Amino acid sequence: AAAFPADGRAVVTAGDDERLRLWHARDGRQLWISERLGNPLLGLDVDPGGERVACSLVGGRVRVHRLKDGRPLFDLDGHDGDVPVVRFYADGARLLSAGAERAGRASNGAPPAASPTGRVVAWNTIDQSQVLRLDRPRAIVAADVTADGAMLATVEQDERVVRRWSRADDAAGYQPRGELAAHERAITAVRFAPDGASLLTA
Repeated sequence: AAAFPADGRAVVTAGDDERLRLWHARDGRQLWISERLGNPLLGLDVDPGGERVACSLVGGRVRVHRLKDGRPLFDLDGHDGDVPVVRFYADGARLLSAGAERAGRASNGAPPAASPTGRVVAWNTIDQSQVLRLDRPRAIVAADVTADGAMLATVEQDERVVRRWSRADDAAGYQPRGELAAHERAITAVRFAPDGASLLTA
């Protein structure tokens, strides 16, 4: 995974070597490298203010580091399966994570699942609390949120549709707002345009 800070002067990378790295975007110099984080990295995003970088690991942990030097700031524990998506909201005060929950784990008193289920969590990055949670019957493989957090798009494993969700307030959470079905094979990526008016799928 790779992500640019808003100023475009550097690029952060993450991968199977279990490390984060910050590079100078123009001359390719490595500016810092993190310690090994314990598992391969999947998702990556930089906050709009260019101060923090969030990454997600195989196994469910989400970590937030300081961008300028890679110093760990805090961990977020809300998943126990792979989390391919981490995304900061525009104000940087919230972070979205989305992925899978292990097969066999019961949720809300339901019988244990036979295959991985999915979960989307919105976090408060100031006090590290969960603000919203959306549980799904299948693993989430792609997701994105508009800058203001009002709209959410999710894709579940092996599916050819994008589900749209909207949020009026935190108490109500994300409510379904229809599906987009135009692909002939499974969708693996989804991103909102900066203004939230359009959605790119692949």
